[in-house]
Amino acid sequence: MSQILQPYEQFLSSSELSNDQIINDLFYSLEKLNEIFTSISSRIYKRIEDEDNRIMMVNNRITTCHNKVQSVRGSNKATTVHSTAKFPAGKSLPPPSTLFSTFIQVNYL
Repeated sequence: MSQILQPYEQFLSSSELSNDQIINDLFYSLEKLNEIFTSISSRIYKRIEDEDNRIMMVNNRITTCHNKVQSVRGSNKATTVHSTAKFPAGKSLPPPSTLFSTFIQVNYL
């Protein structure tokens, strides 16, 4: 399910308040900034983990192919290799996923 892409908002405090109110506003602003940072960093870490998993799967496929080639290497028997002429993909590939590809863009007036 897609989420709606909302811009991150940061609370700003006014300097026309009393010292206690300014301090409370600053703490609130810091808490919101921490939430924003946590959200962005967790999204980045998840994406890095997903990409690491993809790389590991490709490395496993490469290792499997390497092992198959090593088993045939040095053999004096005739070997027939059946392979497709092109990469096994559709005629049109899906667009690459980006960090914000699961979000829907909302236009503000």
